[in-house]
Amino acid sequence: MGQVLRAQVVDSAAAGGALLNIAGRQVAAATDIFLPQGAWLSLRVTGLVPTPTVRILDAPLRSQEAPTPLERQTLTLLPRQGNVLTPLQALFDPAQRVNILSLLGARGGVIDPALDELLQQGPPRDPQALQKALSQSGLFYESILALRGAQGAPLDLKAVLFRLLARIDRAQGGRQLADAGVAARTLLSSLSRDVEGALATISLNQLTASQYAQQDSIYWVFHVPFRLRDGVYGLSVTLGSEEAGGAGEEEESREWKALLSLELPRLGALEAEVFLREARVSAVIYPERDVARELLGAALPDLQSILEREGFEVGVLRVHAGPRSEAGPVQPFQPGLRRKV
Repeated sequence: MGQVLRAQVVDSAAAGGALLNIAGRQVAAATDIFLPQGAWLSLRVTGLVPTPTVRILDAPLRSQEAPTPLERQTLTLLPRQGNVLTPLQALFDPAQRVNILSLLGARGGVIDPALDELLQQGPPRDPQALQKALSQSGLFYESILALRGAQGAPLDLKAVLFRLLARIDRAQGGRQLADAGVAARTLLSSLSRDVEGALATISLNQLTASQYAQQDSIYWVFHVPFRLRDGVYGLSVTLGSEEAGGAGEEEESREWKALLSLELPRLGALEAEVFLREARVSAVIYPERDVARELLGAALPDLQSILEREGFEVGVLRVHAGPRSEAGPVQPFQPGLRRKV
């Protein structure tokens, strides 16, 4: 733990992975961001079990050809990325909320009405709510803003974070903070870094989507925050599709893959892989806790009935005991497989 490694990107796959050369050995790594081929990375080991985890310490350096404008932006943002949920959790943390509201001069206990509107109670529960949440997660902010024109800025997480950062900057330059003491200044400085890290992560997701779009592929990463009682939690959705088929292959025949990640207070961490090709859908769910596995296993027949009622043909549909890293490869469209617990 804590060891710093140097690695070079040998290959960067369109499916959200990269092949690294570390000390003469090639290592396959999972990543949500685009790493340009040939780039050099400084990595710090942050975890060993169940899967070794590393964090990029600085912007990767390319030894030969100059980076493109998109790559330059990506390399600048890499070391600044942070957890999208962290600043939101601080804002709604009962132990910090009153102090933050006071330092930011928020009236009526509301920092930004749009933030309260974005943070719905519970995760999205139907396709329409999920579509709305994804569209407001920041990934398409500038595109939607350009389309709206004179209609003004849309309700969007990235816009809310920009306004929050501007408000923190104003507070840090005000006399009230100068008289508030070291603890207050430290609190706002920490919140400012967390907001900048969240914005860097959303911007990286946008740049990654642009990189894969140039390869005629889709790779979108969404972070959807929501509230449960006084806490803030998040749903992460990674949606990918390989480049469109060759001549004569219809767009509808493309295979789509989604990875959903969610953590709930009683059920713990949940992950799900969903595969879609035309009308054939498969899903494997990976719950962290036994109680979640039992509940989800019992709900599989109802899930299959709902999918079939909506016109889908169900392939694999199962709950896997244990983390996704230990599950091995999934064969989503193998005939004859239905439900396994």
